[in-house]
Amino acid sequence: LIQTSRAKGIPKESPTKAIGIKAPDSVVSKVSGLNLADSSDLDKFMHTFFPREIVNGMGTREKTLRYILRHTQLLPRQFITYLNQIAKDGFESGAAVSFQFTSEVIVNAIKQKEGLVCAGVFNGFKSLYPRAEAVCEVLLPQISQVFSYGDFHKIPNQSIGKIPSFDDELKCLQLLVEIGAVGVVEEERSGYLVGEFSYNMPLNLRSVQ
Repeated sequence: LIQTSRAKGIPKESPTKAIGIKAPDSVVSKVSGLNLADSSDLDKFMHTFFPREIVNGMGTREKTLRYILRHTQLLPRQFITYLNQIAKDGFESGAAVSFQFTSEVIVNAIKQKEGLVCAGVFNGFKSLYPRAEAVCEVLLPQISQVFSYGDFHKIPNQSIGKIPSFDDELKCLQLLVEIGAVGVVEEERSGYLVGEFSYNMPLNLRSVQ
């Protein structure tokens, strides 16, 4: 990510490789001494290129890194997909000189690629749940961001009946849990709902109920 053969701060014995791109010397000087394994240095690195906050689609301010990460299942390939689109859109809009990516560029890049990231999740579960996309399309619009098992039970049977091979609510809920579309809320902290999902810890239907 910097214009050097190796990122300074990474031990020589580390297998990690730096990815070289052409950046202005003024940008390189800000990040070349950072150790990206250190959280505070990583924060400095990110904010060399991104604003500390963006204005999200709901019109509220949000920490930039949190905004990007909450559109992933914490998989590096998903994060990189978004970063690539941010870079592409940013450079096309004039960021090649300053290497500063605006809130608008970041939010629009997420919108462009979130469908691709979502499709990747469905594809990953295709052998186990070939109807995952259909289940999400039918059921997710009918539940709120936070809901109880009782709320889920109130979804009309005719809606669930539209999905072949998923004709009961328990099958549908199990699918939503296992693909990481539904998790368990632990608490609300700093304006965010903190929860547990199957992709960061094992969850089963009983724990969700």
